[in-house]
Amino acid sequence: MVNISFHSFALSPRISTQAWGHPDLHARVTDISWDGVCGELIQPVSKEQASNDISSVVHNVPIVSRPEEAAAYLATLQPSIVRNIPLASHLLGEHHLYTMLAACQVGITLGMSTEEVQQALINLAPMPGRLNPLPGVYDSRLLDDTHNASPASMLAGLATLDALTPATGRRIAVLGDMLNLGYYQEEAHRELGQQIPGFVDYLITHGEQAALIAETAKQAGMGSTHIITTSTHEDAAQIVRNILEQPRDLSRQPNERDLSPSVGAAIHRVPFGYCARGVVRDVVLVKGSEETRMERVTEMLMARPWEASEKLVRQAPGWKKDYLSTCRSSHLGRN
Repeated sequence: MVNISFHSFALSPRISTQAWGHPDLHARVTDISWDGVCGELIQPVSKEQASNDISSVVHNVPIVSRPEEAAAYLATLQPSIVRNIPLASHLLGEHHLYTMLAACQVGITLGMSTEEVQQALINLAPMPGRLNPLPGVYDSRLLDDTHNASPASMLAGLATLDALTPATGRRIAVLGDMLNLGYYQEEAHRELGQQIPGFVDYLITHGEQAALIAETAKQAGMGSTHIITTSTHEDAAQIVRNILEQPRDLSRQPNERDLSPSVGAAIHRVPFGYCARGVVRDVVLVKGSEETRMERVTEMLMARPWEASEKLVRQAPGWKKDYLSTCRSSHLGRN
């Protein structure tokens, strides 16, 4: 049995440090693009540690439970000596830096070198249904995040949509219900709806609970013409197609989301329409809980739908049979 000690991390400068001082490890996002997220682990070290490998530095950081203990430890370090360890992966979104930090900690604890950890991370790519980028119809790019949904993952997906959409592109979110939240379910959907206007230009919802997101987004100031509720996957996909068919307003001037020192600003440094994987214009996030089967919407928006069996979640015959049975039951219920 291997004991793994996890240390406190703070993302800076966008996420502030703890109120009592500096945590033992810092990390920051350095770039976000369609190629993935890049960041660095920033470790203050003593003069004696300065010549050692980062793995020994992480091992030697003490576990503290009180602010004064942390302050005492930091006092032993030379403030001007730091290690910046670059970390990169093909995972999309700022939140995945946390994933990389956790993997880094586990790898080093199990004896991997810094270089081995970095190489393992650089080969890490999105899995089907987990913010997986796919070519979409009308030269759009899909963010297929249909594996499942929770309040935290919804916000992460929306932030990634905002970050990866070019300044003159349209941010389109197709959101299904977040289920299995118990008594918090209605409140969770309404809380999400309040934040929608800051992340998307068009909102399409599918499901009774997701309709609460639409309702609250309108109350939060989003234009009603940019909010559409639907009852079927086909309707949701068709609405997106209708939006993508409309010409974009290429004369729009950059707004605050394009210029602010936020996640979105990182991708907007890239010339419009360019990324390593091709031209990106409008971006469509598709997300919902497993039971909502939002991968059906993704399939209908794929530029190459014949790749669905290998690119999307829940493509096994059992899942397909279950979906068809549900559709028949719904159709009979309406009749």
